[in-house]
This record gives sequence, structure tokens and C-alpha cells, in this order.
Amino acid sequence: MLPHPRYLVAMPMFSSGGSKKGARLHWNRILAISLSLACAIPAAASASAPKNPQDRTQFFQDVVVEANDTANVVQCFGCNVYVRGHVTGDIIAGGGSIYISGPVDGDVAAIGGHIRANSGGELRGKAVAIGGYVTSSGDGKFDRNPLAFPYAIVPGQYRPTPRGMIILTVVNLFCIALACAILRAKRVDNTAWTIWNRKNMVLLMGIAALFIAWGFESMGEHLGPAEDAADMFLGFVIIVVGTAGATGLGRLIGGVAFPGLPSIRATLAGIFALTMLEIVPILGFFVFTIGLMIAVGAAIVSGFGSSAVPSAEEVAHPKT
Repeated sequence: MLPHPRYLVAMPMFSSGGSKKGARLHWNRILAISLSLACAIPAAASASAPKNPQDRTQFFQDVVVEANDTANVVQCFGCNVYVRGHVTGDIIAGGGSIYISGPVDGDVAAIGGHIRANSGGELRGKAVAIGGYVTSSGDGKFDRNPLAFPYAIVPGQYRPTPRGMIILTVVNLFCIALACAILRAKRVDNTAWTIWNRKNMVLLMGIAALFIAWGFESMGEHLGPAEDAADMFLGFVIIVVGTAGATGLGRLIGGVAFPGLPSIRATLAGIFALTMLEIVPILGFFVFTIGLMIAVGAAIVSGFGSSAVPSAEEVAHPKT
């Protein structure tokens, strides 16, 4: 079980004058600045590109290009793409599969899904499936050699592969176990108590941090040849921060579900439970997204578990 918060060392939240009111204003100011940057950076970085009227974009609703119909760029998130007509541009499906029964001139990417060329289908560009297979039936064909990575998986995708589910579980548990070994049980407990005591602050900080990261990523196109290196570094930072915060999230869930387990075991049990939820179609996407926000926010607010942030009530009425 987690120790009672009164036994934890509180993060310094007071100004040099010791004013509690000043402390609350200090944290409100931090959140206000973070949210302002989160809104300003992406807005400044995003350019309004002209939109082709034949583009198709859908969220959680399948895209169907009917026979004798033509589409340009097709994007589908949390859904499948069915091509029976002609697609002149690229197709991307996030968390879904792509079924080709007509000509496609551009490239095709299924992130968390499969790509299948049915009878009458022809892909003239490249095909990449992450978390799925690339197959064909009848006279369906790929003009270029397709690439498939069935060992990967995207949280919430349709029809996850067994290999991908196993690898996702192993990778999640390994990364969290490594983070626990580095942070130690006390920091993991501190991060868990920070999530419990300051849910709103943790969530807002996580959202702000991810929006800021997205803004910097959007500006990467101005870096020229250094763009790929910058994106990799930004991704690495998010993974490190998110993994550190996920130890507290797993500890909190494991402590509630399995109160008798020691700290590290409860953390791994909680992460295993979250991983199983990430495999569930559609639901897994929301579990991963909200979990990432909480994990990033918890790592930042708790200072990587350096101390547990007390609740507002404990700040207002400190125990002597």
C-alpha cells in the first residue's frame, strides 16, 4: 500500500516569504504561462495550406470511395478506408485498415492496421503497414514491394496482431521496470501521490507540455536537414518523461487494485492492466492518450518523483 501522504516530504510550494497564498498564485502562474505557450506555439507554427475539395478526412467513421468516384488525399483516424473508385493521392489510416479494390496512384500507410489489395485493386505507390500485414487476393497487386511491421501495435487499433500484443506488453513492462529501478520505490510513490492529490494540475500540465512539444515539432520543417534529428530528440524526451510519470500512474492503479502488493510489484501490475486496456479497439486509444497526458504531467509536477505534491487541503492546513 502507498504510505499515508503525511509521511511524505512535500514539494516546496511556498514563496520565500512563506505565504501559502503566494504559493498558489505561483503555481497558477506556471499553468497560465504553459497553457498560453501551448496555444501560441502551434498557432504560429501551423500554416494554412490550401485544401483540395476531393480530400477526404474522417474520425471514427469509415471512408468509402465508391466506384466511379475520385478522391485525392484520404485520411482516416480510428476507422477503415475502402477504395472502390480512384484515389489520386496518398492514403493514411491511423488505427484502422485499408482495403483497395480500385487504382491508387499515391502512397498508402496503415498505422495500426492492415493493407489489402482485393480483386481489381492496384497500388502504384509505396505501402507500409505498422501493426498489421500487407496482403493481396485475386488480381490485386502492388507495383512496389510493400513493407509490413506486424510486431508493432498502435493502442486502440482494430484487429491487433497477436505478435504485436505480446511485444507491446513486454516492452511496456520492461520500460517501466527499468524506470522503477532508476527512480526507486520512494520516487514512484511520490509520483503516485502527486497524481492522487493534484489530478487537475497534473492533467493540465500534461496537456500543456504535449501541446508545446507538438508546436516545436511543427516548427521542425524550418530546420532543414536537422529536422529528423530534432524530431528524434523530441520523441526521446517525451518517452523518458512519460515513462517516468507512468511509474506513478501504474503505482496508483496497482495500489488501488492490489493493495497488498509491494510498491514495484503493484506498479508493474497497474501497467499490465493499462496495457490490456490499450489493446481494446478504440478504447485503447483514449486510454493511451489520457494516460500519456497524466504521465507527462505527473513527472513534471512531481519533479520526477523528487517529492509528493500535497493536496490543496494539506497546503491550507499543514500538519505540525
